[in-house]
Amino acid sequence: MGEISILESYQGTLIGGHVADSIAAPYETWGPKEIAADIKKRGGLKFFDYRNPWAKDGNGKILPAGRPTDDSDQTADLCHSLIACNGLDTTHLREALCDSVVRGKSRLWDGKATGAGTTTRNALTADAKTVRLNGVPMNNIGTNGSLMRCAPMALWLFRHVDQARVFNPAIGYTTPPVELVHAMSAVTHVHQHAKDACWLYTKFLTAILDGLTWARKPENGLETRVLSRLNDQHDLPYDPGAWPMRGTAEFSLYVALYALRHSNSFAEGIEIAVRVGGDTDTYAAIAGGLLGARYGYSGIPREWRNTILGHDQMIAYADALCDMRMHE
Repeated sequence: MGEISILESYQGTLIGGHVADSIAAPYETWGPKEIAADIKKRGGLKFFDYRNPWAKDGNGKILPAGRPTDDSDQTADLCHSLIACNGLDTTHLREALCDSVVRGKSRLWDGKATGAGTTTRNALTADAKTVRLNGVPMNNIGTNGSLMRCAPMALWLFRHVDQARVFNPAIGYTTPPVELVHAMSAVTHVHQHAKDACWLYTKFLTAILDGLTWARKPENGLETRVLSRLNDQHDLPYDPGAWPMRGTAEFSLYVALYALRHSNSFAEGIEIAVRVGGDTDTYAAIAGGLLGARYGYSGIPREWRNTILGHDQMIAYADALCDMRMHE
């Protein structure tokens, strides 16, 4: 693999997440054996029109190949907000997320946004403080809804993650990078595990952009648990089999990092994440950002890049974020 430019890594990050989200969506809630059999039948991991896993969203029974789900739509929302505000403005981000989650408006294509999780949807409603899920306060579990959209934070914070404080033009003063990432998560996901997962993901992604191999001491319990599992050669990602474990940020991050570590190409890594089963689109989307940064835009199969709906808009976001960071 030749040297990859920063711009191509930025493009690979956002297109990689979108491609992975879209190609994995048909397998949402499927089990590993069922997925393996279907991939074998099709002669590999491929795009195809599929039965809608989120039929209650009003998008019909069949969804088109390459259609973005909530993972890509909310990533686009975060891109839009960071670019519009020249940094993180959580009030603006909340409204941007409401566009796709509450109003059903996708920034990537003309169809309706779909697939938003319960935690995200409830956090964006006016009465969020009073919402209780199954008799307990919402956000009592660190789910993956903020992690799946986190990649743009790494693109915006690139080369500033190790600084004690970074200037955020959106609010006009300096803030520790970790607090900015936590604040992005807390717009919808306030659980500490969700925030810590976003921060670890940001550190990994910025390290890849910088051409580094990650070998730092973990900063907290979640990082210790996730990274220690990656060092266990006998510990393989498996479908936990039920919610909420399928959707925790910690497990989702582990799957993505496992796919990154145990693959030699973008396509191979995405297939590893998909074959886990369960919350396939989100596992793959999170892995896709890391793999896209490592292998670059051209490392993503051309057929996959050409299939997704919203390709050009996601490229425009990548270009704008790269320009913001490289010409500050």
